[in-house]
Amino acid sequence: MYIWYYKPEGAQIWDYINEVGLDSINAKNNSIKDIVHGDFFQKIMPESWNKPSCAEGKSAMCAKICGNKYNAFEEQFK
Repeated sequence: MYIWYYKPEGAQIWDYINEVGLDSINAKNNSIKDIVHGDFFQKIMPESWNKPSCAEGKSAMCAKICGNKYNAFEEQFK
């Protein structure tokens, strides 16, 4: 889902990961339950969905894939 030519840690997702710390979502050190119920999935990502724009922290990937205001698939047939 992330473009191959991004520099390591260059994609927007890394802003969110760095906010909680990579270790907090590392399945080698944490249970899947703890990861899913942790801040990354319960706070950081959901809060990003309510931001007014990607420049202000809205997840560009979430907006692209699940956003309801712009449907890239349907737009190609207009």
